[in-house]
Amino acid sequence: MTYTVVQSVRSVTPRGSRQQALAGTVAVSGERARWELDGSTFPGTRTTLAVGDAGGVTLVDLREKLAAAATWDEFRRLFQQASSEAGPAAATLAASEASVTPEGPGPARDGIATSRYRVSFSWTMKLAQPGRLVTVAYASRGTVDAADGFRDGRSGFDELLPLFVARGEAREKLTAELRKIGGLPVAVALETESEVRTEPAAAPGSGPAVPGPLPAPLRTTGSATRTVSALARRAPTRADAALFSLPEDVRSRSLDRLLTREAALP
Repeated sequence: MTYTVVQSVRSVTPRGSRQQALAGTVAVSGERARWELDGSTFPGTRTTLAVGDAGGVTLVDLREKLAAAATWDEFRRLFQQASSEAGPAAATLAASEASVTPEGPGPARDGIATSRYRVSFSWTMKLAQPGRLVTVAYASRGTVDAADGFRDGRSGFDELLPLFVARGEAREKLTAELRKIGGLPVAVALETESEVRTEPAAAPGSGPAVPGPLPAPLRTTGSATRTVSALARRAPTRADAALFSLPEDVRSRSLDRLLTREAALP
């Protein structure tokens, strides 16, 4: 199976706007999958090609002829850090909700029938710091249209987690709900929002917090989209083996050698 994918995550923050956009071609055959980008690199790396199977992913810098092995979770973390506010790594999850609800038939894409799912996901985290309490709230809502009868063509590159900001227990809840989506996701449209509030808090062993003017909440809005087109399926051939193999002149390196920034924390 082959298809073209265009994926975008955009956010507007008090410090300005930023966007992560990827476009390329995915090929899938059994447990093997290949995603090659056009005109961009995978977030936080110099790589433009990813080849995966049940054991993990190999990221390839085709220009420098370098490759590095990664787990699927390490691959997903590349997208996580590039998303909007995820909250401090040491924060405590105060609440989280996730739901995926079937809504019946969706619009056909390239003549292929789809089913629509309504997605809702939110969480709240709290972090106590000397003299203040920080609360981070995040919500994402939207729809997913999945091509009926194409679930066997899905690979790790079709996971939707990179379109959300999710860690810990909230991530586990979302992962369980996303498994309800049948078929191959071909159209995803999400609207996101997050808010960071800071308020004074008493330090342990001290008196009550001194009241004062509260800083204005920091709000971020955004969107996440993924569109699949040119979906095609055919019988596998012997020539396909080369499609999922690395070029012979590629040299292996550790993953950190191909990163342009630190990977996100789990």
